[in-house]
Amino acid sequence: MRRTKKRLNELLLDYGLIKEKDVIKALDIQRQTGAQLATILIEEGYVKEEDIVTCFCRYLDIPPISLAKFKSDEAIIKIIPEHVARHYRLVCVSQMGNMLTVAMSDPLNVLAVDDIKALTGYDVIPVVSCLSEITEAVDRFYHHKAEAKKKRFL
Repeated sequence: MRRTKKRLNELLLDYGLIKEKDVIKALDIQRQTGAQLATILIEEGYVKEEDIVTCFCRYLDIPPISLAKFKSDEAIIKIIPEHVARHYRLVCVSQMGNMLTVAMSDPLNVLAVDDIKALTGYDVIPVVSCLSEITEAVDRFYHHKAEAKKKRFL
């Protein structure tokens, strides 16, 4: 049975994680500021980051991943350039054959998945992680690469 694609606000309402009046307020803020809805919902205190991750995992039937203590091979990280990882808020976590597993804060972002596939040539398997963990992981992994380059020149 094929599911219709739902927006984040619809999923949160369906799972009882937010009230409709809060969605309306958040959407109004989004129209005024252009900020991402998930960011607004978290900053306004309507939902927790973990609620959004849980919501995506349940709806898409894909696993979550915690990146807090995650360690990755530098060669795997390099598959996706830093500017792309920061732009789409994602981190490459593994590669096997022609499959690339990517931790994303928004696995419904088809444009990101399509761009990663076009850029790398790999089929993308999304997993879900908190935006804050992805941001920290990108800083940690790519900062590490920049430090290593700096040491080679000294």
